[in-house]
Amino acid sequence: MTYYKHPFVYVVPFFLVGIILGDNIPGETYPIISLFCSIVLLIFLKSKREMNHPYAAIVFAFAFSSLGACFVCEHRSSSEELKEGRVSLIVEITEANQNDKLWKKTLACVTHVKTSDTLLPLKSELLMYAQPKFHPGDVIFLDAEIKRIKNANNPGEFDAKSYWNNQNIQFFAFVGHEDYTYIDHKAQHTILAFFDGIRSALSDLIDDNLSPESGGIAKALLLGDKGSLSSETRNSFSNAGAMHVLAVSGLHVGIIMYLLMFVLGKFSRLISKRFVLLISIGFVWIYAAVTGFSPSVMRAAFMFSVLVIGQMTSKRSSGLNTLFFSAFVLLLINPLFVYDIGFQLSYLAMLGIMMFYQPIAGLILIRQKGLKKLWEGTAIGIAAQLLTVPLTLYYFHQFPNYFMVSNLGVMLFAGVLLVLGLLLFSFSGIGILLSVFSVLLGFGIVGLLAFIQFVERIPGAVATGFVLSSSVVFILYGILLILFVFKKRRRVVQLSIAIAGCVFIVIQVDRFRNMNKKELVVFNSNIPIIAYKSVD
Repeated sequence: MTYYKHPFVYVVPFFLVGIILGDNIPGETYPIISLFCSIVLLIFLKSKREMNHPYAAIVFAFAFSSLGACFVCEHRSSSEELKEGRVSLIVEITEANQNDKLWKKTLACVTHVKTSDTLLPLKSELLMYAQPKFHPGDVIFLDAEIKRIKNANNPGEFDAKSYWNNQNIQFFAFVGHEDYTYIDHKAQHTILAFFDGIRSALSDLIDDNLSPESGGIAKALLLGDKGSLSSETRNSFSNAGAMHVLAVSGLHVGIIMYLLMFVLGKFSRLISKRFVLLISIGFVWIYAAVTGFSPSVMRAAFMFSVLVIGQMTSKRSSGLNTLFFSAFVLLLINPLFVYDIGFQLSYLAMLGIMMFYQPIAGLILIRQKGLKKLWEGTAIGIAAQLLTVPLTLYYFHQFPNYFMVSNLGVMLFAGVLLVLGLLLFSFSGIGILLSVFSVLLGFGIVGLLAFIQFVERIPGAVATGFVLSSSVVFILYGILLILFVFKKRRRVVQLSIAIAGCVFIVIQVDRFRNMNKKELVVFNSNIPIIAYKSVD
């Protein structure tokens, strides 16, 4: 195995296996195994020839798998478990929604628990649905009923238990105005508070100059804040296969990098190319800080930074290796990112583009410049969808049939709206320009929403009813991996496509069977609910 050429392409899969293994089978021997394998691996590293030895591959796999298990076990053990029932706690607010809903989702870090007249230190995470408006850094004394997060196990229900457990949170509480006492407010780190202040100011600027519906989309598109989106807007974007545009990610970072390098490149006589790249990297990280360092924007900013630094040092770097390196660093920071759906889909989309864009784009040769750009954009969308489709069907049980149309439109609108949004922020102190850019941004968002709703209303826009098992998902990814590895062997490619076709036929047959069977469902609820499904 040529580890030294693309090391992280091999490291990350074994590290991921270790994280999943360690999370499901906790053990105390992982550190010993990791240390032993690392020592043996160093012995093999004396020469490239020895690294190609079959035993080296086995040691390599065990070393990084056990390392992943060590990290996730350490991450889990750093949090102590609460107990159900009425308890008194001291908690510090870490994240709080500021919407006007009656019960606002709030995350808190438990620091102490009260037993009789003693306060004992405790480190745990708590999900709260609070009536009061809390702010990050608030320290409160909480006296409330703590419950373990459980699923009602109703058909098609969101798996809340797994979702929160994957964020190291097992308990929740409802907090009314009478259930807490305010103690103190811990000021955030100066830099974090500074960027939070900028984000709040920009959010207020959007609220003051756009309608509530347009403002909600603008805050999601520009700041990554989806708290003001209506359920109708979310459903429209989801049905059109364009939900990714409302989460600041690689699309946004890529557009910003391209715009910066394009504009600054016009001043090549005054600014060197190296300085242009440095300014672009700095601005991207500032943008990441303003949007709150979400996993998707961190991944995109980090990956683009590594690629740009590679260009600056004139060293050729593998795009795949860079992508896996960025994933490895983020998983070292928090191994539970591996369970984050956004993290999974964003990396798979980028991986799909790197693996399949060139073969797909090469299927049709177009000389006309405009049509060529259109086909290249379509090829990017298809390549990204190839690796995300199995997980999309597994998690969301639906597929947007016109994703190619919506992706092309969204990419166009996203570029224009990002430019207008940045201009709005930049010239907010000049009244006339503020009004002009506010109007233009508002019209652009109305146009985007009209386009999304048009795609959504096309007959057959969404195919629903998919229920995929984890084994089918693994089979599909295995076929895609074979297609990539053996893409130059026609017979293997043809056989893989035939097998994939058979799998999709089975999926469709199962889908239609599920959609056309009669059912009587008794829901697990606080009040009796019974549903009867008829296909007559």
